[in-house]
This record gives sequence, structure tokens and C-alpha cells, in this order.
Amino acid sequence: MNVDNFLSCNSPLPLIQIVLLVRNKAPVLPYTLTHLYELLYPRDRIILYVRADHCHDRSVDILEEWLHHVDREYYKTDIVLDRSERKFQGDDNPRIYSTQSHKHVVQLKEAALNNARENDADFVFFLDADVVITFPDLLNHLIRQNKSIVGPLMNLGDYSHKGNYWPEFEEYVWRKPWTRDVLDLGRYNNFDFAYRNIQTCMAVFLVHSCVLINLKEIGVKTLTFDYRRLQKSNDDHHLDDDMLIFALSAQENHIPMYICNLERYGVFLPPTVGQSDQKMEQEFKYLLVNVVDLQMSLLPGYLTKYEEQTKALDKLGFDEIYYINLDRRPERRKTMEFKFKILNIGPVLRVPAFDGRNLNESFLSEKNIKAEENYKSKFTKLPLTRGEIGCFLSHYHVWQNVVSKRYQKVLVFEDDFIFFNNFRFELNKILDDVRWLSVDWDIISLSRLSLNYDIEEKVEGSEMLVEAYTSHWTVAYMLSYAGANKLIAQQPLSKIIPVDLYFSAMADKLSMESKLSYEPRNLRFLASTKFLGRPVFIENVDSSFISDTAHYP
Repeated sequence: MNVDNFLSCNSPLPLIQIVLLVRNKAPVLPYTLTHLYELLYPRDRIILYVRADHCHDRSVDILEEWLHHVDREYYKTDIVLDRSERKFQGDDNPRIYSTQSHKHVVQLKEAALNNARENDADFVFFLDADVVITFPDLLNHLIRQNKSIVGPLMNLGDYSHKGNYWPEFEEYVWRKPWTRDVLDLGRYNNFDFAYRNIQTCMAVFLVHSCVLINLKEIGVKTLTFDYRRLQKSNDDHHLDDDMLIFALSAQENHIPMYICNLERYGVFLPPTVGQSDQKMEQEFKYLLVNVVDLQMSLLPGYLTKYEEQTKALDKLGFDEIYYINLDRRPERRKTMEFKFKILNIGPVLRVPAFDGRNLNESFLSEKNIKAEENYKSKFTKLPLTRGEIGCFLSHYHVWQNVVSKRYQKVLVFEDDFIFFNNFRFELNKILDDVRWLSVDWDIISLSRLSLNYDIEEKVEGSEMLVEAYTSHWTVAYMLSYAGANKLIAQQPLSKIIPVDLYFSAMADKLSMESKLSYEPRNLRFLASTKFLGRPVFIENVDSSFISDTAHYP
């Protein structure tokens, strides 16, 4: 069933039943609902099927508020919101699901599937309450794939390359009660698929969290979430997980599941089973931080009262926090300042970047700014670009400010940095090592690419720091007063190389002739053993990479 065929013959668009089951998702729910409402599919061709129960937070309040404003726009709504705070036996933590609780979810999904059939819906769309869809044309897009069961690749809120699918299934799961830790969910995930270097729809064993099912396809009529209806069902092989049961049902009916990565569709929370409220709040913050780099919509006014309250800002123990941003990148400024606010980091100082587009010959000549004469890119074999010169000047301006203000340690970001989960926690571990081990340092990179990870030596006594070799990226680094002095003392503006390679050259770790232009090469350049983040998109890895330095020769 193809949506284009309906459009071409003026037939009514397919009727879609959207199933949303909610339990204790208050922090993320306003964003899930806002983006659900903004899907570019006629609401008069959508049935909303919503169930909420066993909620110990404000999930039901949020649903009632949202439905009060939108329910009349939909073809039909089927809503059951249970306000009782009852628990299943064994559900001592609101995010620990007992066997009885899992069975209840199975029953809810089976009822929703059967209800969609009774409504003669063409499609049923199962959406988890902690998924934020940032691709508004998602429903039309999935229908166009012409698959019986298909889902969009959603990234985890921690922005790892793991997604909402299992490529394969291990038969041994049948031989004992199944739990989520039986399978290594990340073991088969394909790097190129996850980062969209290969863009396709791939057949997999299981798709979860966001799935479209074509109810008019042959064979789909017998799909089930009810374990008792599986051909393999017997007392010795008991399963109570809805996702796995459904995937096995599809397998028995020879219906493949597909996951597509043709667009950037959105993100979802990592599993919250057993998490404390504090841990879930942290996961939610990082989900928001990552959604803003996609296409996040603002909450409508009536839902803003359910937003998490921002706590007091702090500078993470640094004298100053800088972020470098081009004037012609206001969207990046907006997203970075949103990230800092969500993560309670600040106040921060924006540094207007030097724009390679505006660096003309007269300006460069007047300031005696020029590239190091021997430098050529190891990859492109080309000389320094104006964008790279602008990048260097921007960082140089930060170094000058550190020296003039006599700041002892600062934090420097570029405006395309994405924060990984536990950023604050991991950074504190680095600061603890520096303090307790009396580490002598000039620069500590918090995110970089290197071809020399295997030979880098750890700083004595530290599990968090290594001596950095040739490294790429300057998206996030710590800088000391002594380090800023060393970088400026070289008077490097008349012999510029890319700023990331300048750090390596100054540490005498660069295997290029260009390093000979700098003397002494005594920079103590360290790096975190863990990535605390990365650029939003990565050159030569991510198909959506956009560079402001590699261009404008």
C-alpha cells in the first residue's frame, strides 16, 4: 500500500491507528506528544489509542491536558487513563517490571492490535512514550517503504550508535526464562548503518519502540503479542516480553521486519528498567540535549508547566567556559545555549568565530597572518583553507583572553559539540585525578580522533588520562593558564597549521615537517581515556557532516 497511489487517485489516505501506552514517563512525555501532534499526516485519518496506568508521576495529568487541546482534531480517539496508583506485586520501583507487569503490557498490546483490526485501520503504529520523533513526515515515509513491518532507526538519548532493533536472535533464549540482559543488544549493530554511511531499509529480527504494521498485508492477520498463540509455545518455553513475542510471531509467519535509516528520525530514552528518579532525570536531560541537534519543536504553552525545572547553573569548577560560534550559525548558538541550560552549565561566554568566508587577502596581509609554508593536508594534499585559518584565529582569541584574565583553568567548546551521558560525572573524575595526582597539564582533550590510541601511555596512577599523540578535533578541551601562554608565545599567526595539529606539534607528537616551525615543543597535551562527547556529525563517518573549516579555500 503506497501513499502516493492514494494521492494520485484522490482516494482517502490510509487510516492509521497510533497506539501509545504510558507508564511513568512524565519527564519526556510532553516532548513525545508535541512531536506526535506535529506529524505531517492528516489527523482526520488517525485514530489515537492511548492507555495509561500504574503511573506514580504526572503522566496522566500531561495526557489529559494534551488530549483536551487536540483530541477533536483526530478521526477517533480511544482513551483510557487510570489514575489509581496501584502496583503489581513485585513492582517496588515504578520502573522495575515484574512478570505480572510484563504480562499486562502484552495484554495491552494484543488488545490494541485487535482493536486496530476491528476499526478496519490500514496501519497500526506502535509508539513508545519515550520516543521523540523529529522527522515530521515519518508516517508517509514509512508507508512509502511498502513493507509489512517497518520502523525508523532511532538513536539512544546518549547518541551512541545503538538503535531500536536487534539484527539477530539467539536460539538459546528459548531454553530459560528470558531477561533483557540475555542478548548483547549492541553486539551486532552496524557502524555504517547507524551513522547512515549506508542508507537503506535492512531486514532484522526485531524492531521496537516505533513500528508501523500494514494490517492489509497477507499474513499479518495472524500476528500476535500473545505468547500462547505462538507455534513454539509450551510450558517449558515461557516468554512474557511483548517485543520478543511479536518478533517470533512475525518470524513464524514469514513476515520480515525492516529498520530504515534513510533520514534522521529522532531519539529514544535508554532502557529505564530499575532506574532511580535521579538516573532517569539524567537520561532525559541527555535525550533533550541530543534532540535539539535534530529538529526539536518547542512545547505548546499549555505543556510548558510540565517541563523539568532548571537548577542553578555552575561552571564545573572552571574559571571560565567558552564556546566558539560563527555569527552565521545562529541555530548552533541556540542549540548550544539550550544544552548548557539543560545540563545546568554556566554562565558561559560566547566567542564570535572568525569566518573563513570573510578573511580577505588585505586583512591577512595587514595582520601578517599566513599558513605554515610546508603544510599540506595529509588527507587532501591541499594547503590550509580559509576556514581552517578562521578556526585557528577563533581559538587564538580564546587563548589571549585566558592569559589577559589570568584564568588558571578554562573549558573550551566548539558549537557542534554533543554531550555524552555522564559528561559531568566523567569530567569530575578527570578533575579529581588532576588534583589528587598533582598532574602537570596544559591541555586535556575531552573528545578527539587519533590513529595512535593503542600506543598512548596512561598518566601514572590515572585511569582517566593518557599522553595524547597526533589528534584531531578541538570540539572540547580543558586549557590551563600555562598552556595558553605556551600556545601564544610561539607567535603562531605567521605559521598557522590546523589548530588540532598545532596542539600535537607543540607536544612534539606530530609526525609532519610543519612541527619544526615551533620551538620549544613542550606542551603537556593529555586526553581523556573516554569520549565525553563528539561533533554532532563526523567527517568521513557521518553522511550529514557539514564543515565550516574544510571549505572556503
